[in-house]
Amino acid sequence: MEGEPRRRVAVRAAVVLVLVPAVLVLAFGLLLVLNLVVDAALDPVQGPSDPYGDPNASSPETGLRLGLAAALVVLYPLAVRSRMPDLVKAVLIAAPVGVPTAALLVTLYDRPELALGCAVAIATLAGIALRAGRRPWTWFLAAGWAWVLALAYGWPL
Repeated sequence: MEGEPRRRVAVRAAVVLVLVPAVLVLAFGLLLVLNLVVDAALDPVQGPSDPYGDPNASSPETGLRLGLAAALVVLYPLAVRSRMPDLVKAVLIAAPVGVPTAALLVTLYDRPELALGCAVAIATLAGIALRAGRRPWTWFLAAGWAWVLALAYGWPL
């Protein structure tokens, strides 16, 4: 950030702050599509699910949510090694930080202490990984903004 003109810093920060929520919306839209596909495939086999069933029962949504989160974390190193500009890579970090955070918060909704602990662990690990990789400040801003948005979305009120 040192040596960059203020205008350039402001533009980069604005791009990150605007595009990170868009990336999260796309990621959660993908999750919605996956849920609809799985529900459509399971309904003929097991019949429509009872919306007032056992809240502690396992559901395919939980597996899809956590599976998508894990897939985004595993696939992100491919984006890091690509030839995309650093600003694009910074914005794309929203998915592997925000989706796992929100997924764990929603999955652990009935245990807020554990959910918050997992969210803090994700933020800590992301910060350590970014620091160890000597990533630009835009990556930290994007990861932090994605984490805050995921926390706002998934926190039990």
